[in-house]
Amino acid sequence: MATTNTVSLSKDVTSVQMEEYLTRLSWEKTVELSPSVAFLTVLIILGVPGNTLIFFIYWRYFKASSTRVFVLSMAVVDLLTSALSCSSLIIEVCFLYTFIHPTACQALFIIERLPVVTSGWLLVFVALDRRHRICQPLRRHLSPRQALYLVLVSVALASAATFPFVPLHSIVMVKTGKDHVFGKRCEITVEFSSPQLRTAESLTLMANLIFGFLLMVSSYVHIGYKLHRQKSRNHMAPHTERQDQKREHTGIQEAQVPIQIVENDISTVMSTTTGLTVEESGTSEAVESTGPSTQDSCTATVSVGSRDGKTTKVSTRGHVGKKIPSRTTLMMFVLTVTVIVTYVPYVVISSLADAEWGYCLEMKGWEMNSCMIALLFANVNSIVNPFIYSFCNPTFRVKCRQCFAFVRQRFPV
Repeated sequence: MATTNTVSLSKDVTSVQMEEYLTRLSWEKTVELSPSVAFLTVLIILGVPGNTLIFFIYWRYFKASSTRVFVLSMAVVDLLTSALSCSSLIIEVCFLYTFIHPTACQALFIIERLPVVTSGWLLVFVALDRRHRICQPLRRHLSPRQALYLVLVSVALASAATFPFVPLHSIVMVKTGKDHVFGKRCEITVEFSSPQLRTAESLTLMANLIFGFLLMVSSYVHIGYKLHRQKSRNHMAPHTERQDQKREHTGIQEAQVPIQIVENDISTVMSTTTGLTVEESGTSEAVESTGPSTQDSCTATVSVGSRDGKTTKVSTRGHVGKKIPSRTTLMMFVLTVTVIVTYVPYVVISSLADAEWGYCLEMKGWEMNSCMIALLFANVNSIVNPFIYSFCNPTFRVKCRQCFAFVRQRFPV
């Protein structure tokens, strides 16, 4: 502990000593927080090239659709999170006792929160779009323009959770290991601002998390129910075929043709309504699909032979479900769990403690780093979202290989 004589020297000498001490203290704390800094560095290294690649591939090779708009928007937001938010957090860690610019502190708060909350709301709207496409395939789907409107709504909701609380963040004086020596840190200034504003910020973050979580869970539960029904229908198909075989001796056959439609964006699937025309002519059985397949409908023609040679035309319409791969279900489960795991720690700590970073910095060793990483964990979505929504898409992987092959041919090593 320092004595009063340490700071009772001349004014200039004392200021220099204090600055050197605070700089050394900031460096020592940065070294102590090196696991947290390494965590942020990994997010930058993986997030920046990954999101840049996703943006280029979807912008260059995919046709206009609501899915393309959502993926491009998430790539931009996650790129900002990786490049700016994580970098600003590293800056704060390096100046825990020597941060002296209030305006820069408020700017860093906006950079750190706005992209993360926007990404969360984009995930919610993507979940709603997936549920609409899979569970309500006959209704009109979102157009690219409508998807863009939802992107703007996401930005507006994130802004409502960010900008009203900018005045809370400023430079605060923090204690050090020496008496009468205080550092300056970018932190929440509850003592000098309205406590009600801090409470409103905590409630706003909690409301965003709970409401978004409920929308995502309800959407994916509905999708899971549709998957279960699809699986039940697939199990009933062999029984239907045995019934058809029993009716062959009477010359009556019922042809059912399952039409599978693979949607080449984000491994999603849709059920469609199909017109089936059954025509009895000749003695052989042929199944032929005609007409172009579209996103909303398709046409199939079935020719079935009969013994008496008569021709009968029967037109019917029915719901034909596409076989939904188990990978889709896994992606939905991983997505929901990821959002919960990444956002809950930050919301809980920010709600319990007035000073988020100060709460963690009071700890020591691995406890301090664990607390800091929990606060920073919401940024993990910047590298998880690209993997879930793009790298698991076979079409995306094919386009990536084509792009890399072109680059190798153009710039041979």
